[in-house]
Amino acid sequence: MPRAGPSISIPTKLLATGVACALAVVVCGTAATVVVASDVTNKLGRPARAELLFGAYRAGSAAGTPFRDIGATALALDSLVAPLGPAVPVDLSVRRHLAAFNGDSLNSWGWDPASVADRPGPLPDTAAGRPLLPLTLDSLRKLDLPGLRSEANDPWLPLFREWARGPRQPALWAYRSDFSDIADVRALRARSMGPWRVMFSENETASLLALHDGSTTIALQRARENVAAARNFLEQPVLIDALRGREFLRRSLQVLAFVAASAGDSTTANRARNLDLAAQRFVAPFNLKLLVEQESDANSHATEDFAANRANHPSLRVESLSTIALGGCRNLPELVFGFSVKRRDAMARAVANIQDIERGAELGALYQKFLEYVLGLRELPETELPRTLLGRSVLLSTFSWIVPPGVRARTALCMEQGL
Repeated sequence: MPRAGPSISIPTKLLATGVACALAVVVCGTAATVVVASDVTNKLGRPARAELLFGAYRAGSAAGTPFRDIGATALALDSLVAPLGPAVPVDLSVRRHLAAFNGDSLNSWGWDPASVADRPGPLPDTAAGRPLLPLTLDSLRKLDLPGLRSEANDPWLPLFREWARGPRQPALWAYRSDFSDIADVRALRARSMGPWRVMFSENETASLLALHDGSTTIALQRARENVAAARNFLEQPVLIDALRGREFLRRSLQVLAFVAASAGDSTTANRARNLDLAAQRFVAPFNLKLLVEQESDANSHATEDFAANRANHPSLRVESLSTIALGGCRNLPELVFGFSVKRRDAMARAVANIQDIERGAELGALYQKFLEYVLGLRELPETELPRTLLGRSVLLSTFSWIVPPGVRARTALCMEQGL
């Protein structure tokens, strides 16, 4: 059987086609050649092809249902953390300290270097990570107790626990409170997850140590605290937060199931295992890849229908707005002549469909700014082109000067976005 060749991205193929078309114009002196060639090449990105590869998207699809911020999943999570007691408002100083974990540019309460002296200690060291502890009774008996006890006594842990036991955090907690001066959605930096991983890990260690010492009540409390804390990421309207929340939640549920089973609480153990199994069904990128393909047609309504479907996770609904702009990367005429202004109306309708999401309008405005940037791409300085753009093939390197600046700019953007 012949070996498959290396995979080449669509924009690279399209730029190569654009080079070929540009050469044809130079040689033949007619734009008709470009139109014909573009129509042939554009079949790569048509929705019918996407359906063949991924299966058709349906408006009633509920791929994100296991992680809605309302409904049965939320109630099940609430029941697991209910034994912690009623949520008590978190002290403002605690929130200010923990906000430092997210990075100063995202701190909606303001970055105050003077407050460093009031903190319980230096920020958690994220450089020295450790593998997850095996969740077995045999491994529990072989724990490196001195090292783990020191880890479980981190002075930041009491703050983390108070925060975890408090009310659910609002959308975009510890992000900036005003996005009006942000260029577009690409400039909205994700929060730093390293310190949060350390907190989850250290509180998990405290749970397992308590179980090792026979303090099952404390062990269950610490495990439930991690589940409660994971909700504050899981239900956010930013996709990276939701994905990290899923990661935190799955491990927290596994620890809770192990501790509960070891303590003889089979009811809690089974409920935690069932929720962990539900978490495995959340595959966020699938629908978004399909939507990019379907949005290759500027007249498509796929994304706005997806954004309107409240059965999908809020982060998926918000993130789907990017496919309206990026769908042009799968349409050769738009890549060559400029993205269609029809996408502006589609974006406006999609943004209107996420108004029910807390701070959805603000996030939608950032995607609209991104689309306006894409629609205005006519020229891009050579220094802003990805370094790999001209080095991917001899053809592009040799004939790139023939390709109009706008085509190079739009292709560079698409390649930057991984398309």
